Amino acid sequence: MVRSYWLVVALVLGGCGADPGMLEDPADFDSGDTQEQRATSWERLVGAWQAERVGNPYQTIVFQRTVDGTGHHFFGMRQVVCVRAPCNPVREDGSFTAGTSILTLRVSGATQRLRYRLSGERLTILSGETVLSTLSRVRSYCTAAQDCSSQGLPGVRCIGAWGCEENACTYHCGTPRPSCTTLTCAPGYHCEMSDGGGSCVADAGRGYGAMCGGIAALRCDMGFTCVLSARTPDSAGVCHPLSGEGGPCGGGSTRYPAVCGDGLSCDGPSSGAPIGAMGVCRRTGPTCATLRCAPGYRCVMRGAVGACVADGDHGYGAFCGGIAAIQCDAGFTCVLTSRTPDSGGVCHPLSGEGGPCGGGSTRFPAVCGSGLTCEGPASGAPIGAMGTCVRTGPSCATVRCASGYRCVMSATGARCVMN
Repeated sequence: MVRSYWLVVALVLGGCGADPGMLEDPADFDSGDTQEQRATSWERLVGAWQAERVGNPYQTIVFQRTVDGTGHHFFGMRQVVCVRAPCNPVREDGSFTAGTSILTLRVSGATQRLRYRLSGERLTILSGETVLSTLSRVRSYCTAAQDCSSQGLPGVRCIGAWGCEENACTYHCGTPRPSCTTLTCAPGYHCEMSDGGGSCVADAGRGYGAMCGGIAALRCDMGFTCVLSARTPDSAGVCHPLSGEGGPCGGGSTRYPAVCGDGLSCDGPSSGAPIGAMGVCRRTGPTCATLRCAPGYRCVMRGAVGACVADGDHGYGAFCGGIAAIQCDAGFTCVLTSRTPDSGGVCHPLSGEGGPCGGGSTRFPAVCGSGLTCEGPASGAPIGAMGTCVRTGPSCATVRCASGYRCVMSATGARCVMN
């Protein structure tokens, strides 16, 4: 069994689109091609072809015998550009026709006409006189068992079925086994394709960074979720940690960062946070900018969600603390006048991250919540100018930066920057 590796087909499609249902286009053939050459030249290309070196735009193409419109079917795997690794190739299917020297590829209604030369087991694809790719014939390539029967592979003298294992076609004699599209597994088990059929195996073993999804619909272990690399059918992905409300999420230096569960969104990290800083999963809900409260109630932000609370009698400027331990209304905090036991204080507005704070001419200025500090106002600012609540960050005394980076202090704490 010959195994071929991931295919990369970067089809730069141009020209006019052609309807596969139309009659054959004379432009798909050389003017000197006979009718017999037009009808049979495509058969010479049937099979899998792999590039002889890395970096060619056409790494591998699989030409098949299956009729597709006015030509026959081909497929390959197109490399995609993504922000986060891994960038798994995406399968791209289309139709092809071939004359004695012209190769026409049609994908999603777009058409590209190229020239080709075939010498024994070597295929050279050109655009004009420019060589785009030089490929050698390989035994097979597949992403699913149904890709194998039309590649012109040698026949097998037994009753059985084709299978696809590690992107190579294999034939198994005997009664065909069910596929993962038809096999139902018990809770705690999932279906995996092996030996030409589907089998139910225990879920354990698919945690952080493991492959998931794909044609076998591999499921991640409990506490993880499958982040797919594309929205195409049978697309594969990677298992990422799954966080609940209040759990961590994101993290710029984490290869497979935690993601939030249903109904939650990742809040943060704030701009300028140290490399690798993580956000927090919060319940998705309305904010005070969109929430309307009934008379006698006002909106206050609780985390990332707005809530309606009674106005009460202990809001802005009200007495708080004291021997009765009077608490301020939601959205306010008690600023004590001293640190003595049973000391009283005054209710000041309580600001979250990014909210206002301070203000020289304000009698009871807003103060920042836990883990936040008031940045500003800058020296020389107008009377009454207010600062902003920012997240308290680590200092350069405790932050260790990667090679090629150094630590600098900002308003939000230490951050690693490139040398």
